[in-house]
Amino acid sequence: MKAGAHPRRLGRLAVLGAALLVARAGAATPASRAAAEALFDDARALLKAGRPAEACPKLEESQRLDPGVGTLLHLGECYARLGRTASAWAAFRDAESAALAAGQVERGELARARAGELHDRLAHLVIDAEAAAGLAGLDVRRDGERVGRASFGARVPVDPGRHVIEAWADGREPFRASVEVGEGQALSVTIPSLAPLVDHAGATGAASPGPLAPSAPPRSSDARAPWLIGLAGGSAVAVAAGAYLGLSARSAWQRSRSGCDERNACDPSGLEEIDRARSRARWSTVSFGAGLALGGAALALHLTRRRELSVVAHPGGAALVGRFR
Repeated sequence: MKAGAHPRRLGRLAVLGAALLVARAGAATPASRAAAEALFDDARALLKAGRPAEACPKLEESQRLDPGVGTLLHLGECYARLGRTASAWAAFRDAESAALAAGQVERGELARARAGELHDRLAHLVIDAEAAAGLAGLDVRRDGERVGRASFGARVPVDPGRHVIEAWADGREPFRASVEVGEGQALSVTIPSLAPLVDHAGATGAASPGPLAPSAPPRSSDARAPWLIGLAGGSAVAVAAGAYLGLSARSAWQRSRSGCDERNACDPSGLEEIDRARSRARWSTVSFGAGLALGGAALALHLTRRRELSVVAHPGGAALVGRFR
């Protein structure tokens, strides 16, 4: 809440917040409240033990089961220890509003102070989609979550670290960019006007494949992909065969020793094992050579696949964006 907010606005927010808390608290059953309390206690113990990565999910679930100002405050502290400054800041802001609605002045002041301490450390990410805004069926996502058009161009706080921006539109090539945002840094990703989608027959304007699952990167067709898979698979098979033949040759050589004396005079069984060992050793060498050749061809094909990268400069910094085909 801004310090200069009008008293009447604060009053309306307090009434609305109090009504929301009562409604949510009333929806909690005794069983869910007991579970929330147990999770909260476990999380506090984990925080004291210096294990915030394990504590945060428990606090999130506790807050979902039985919302509370104290849980939000602990959740904010947990996020802060993990370096998730934007998540911590949002949790403290929520705790401030909830405390205000519940008349918990001291907790509200504590939450406001902790949010203020994090404000200057926030990382920000701007998604500039002006060039693609007019495309039909435009779907923009940040880390798998849909970004509404109202957020285009907005300076949005994000947790420091890697963020993936994806965009799709009807009949257009998908776009994907990955950026690393540091604490206190502001970066911008520009989504270009997406190129027309080209199908296998070379026709443009084909139907869009639509968004993939949030965890999977968008794909585009590549005629060389089957060759790449075949070469890599052939290389693996050849190397495995070479290893097997090498071990078999060694075993045959060891068996031949039982049919030979100290002067290397061998009986027929010993000579047969020696011939078998030599033959398998030769084929092992051939298989290893073929495997290395196939592996080198696969690597060369992979490295020559087309990549399109560009750097987008802006007053707050720069971002590396690109499409991989």
